Amino acid sequence: WHMMTAAEWGLVALHSLRLNTLPYGNTYDGIYYGAFGETGIRYKCASPSFAFTLTGSGPRTWSHNHREDGVYDLCGNADEMICGLRLIGNELQYISDNNAAISEIDLGRNSSKWKPVTSGGKKVFIASTTDTDEVTISNNSCNLKDSVNLSKWRNVIVDVSPSLELLTELALFDGEPSSLFKADCNMSYEILPTRGGNYASRNQGGIFNINLYYLRGNIGASRGFRVAYYEKTPGHIRPMKET
Repeated sequence: WHMMTAAEWGLVALHSLRLNTLPYGNTYDGIYYGAFGETGIRYKCASPSFAFTLTGSGPRTWSHNHREDGVYDLCGNADEMICGLRLIGNELQYISDNNAAISEIDLGRNSSKWKPVTSGGKKVFIASTTDTDEVTISNNSCNLKDSVNLSKWRNVIVDVSPSLELLTELALFDGEPSSLFKADCNMSYEILPTRGGNYASRNQGGIFNINLYYLRGNIGASRGFRVAYYEKTPGHIRPMKET
């Protein structure tokens, strides 16, 4: 068992995009903001302000393939923490080969397993150089705006040369132009991502939503995580199951 990784999230997102079945979900207090007739079963908790729905209780359009056997609630509901991707200052780093799924691997801040995302031998950075909501993912680390960049994927410019397949594999592109893209490029921070958005994301929720804002020790009532399972057997690894 392990926390869902950035690579696994990317795999499911790409599968959904290729099927043309980007999932809907709980993005507006128990319902889908884009279609008020789509609802899930509200979780009864101590505070009525927490509008979570029970996983899998929504319609089939809330799964990644719009089928009952799909992965549910990747859009909205809870800001889902994933492992194997981070932002250090404005530098993107990851753990290669989905090794973040291995229970014995060191995911700590100072782990040697973290590697910079590179293209053509050059590191990849997230930067904002203007007062607008335009954000750039590029090989250029100059003239950075040291603050929180709040945008949508439609305003993110990917200018990486040569083009980087890894960004696609991690679903770091405008697969959903209206989904949130948020990043804190403070040079002293280690930022760990959440994906999908939550029950208050409205039209910014989605499987391509990414929030690179929270510090490692940060906690919040709208956050959660998803566990996945794989089983090693002689000669191969059985397919991963999501729960």
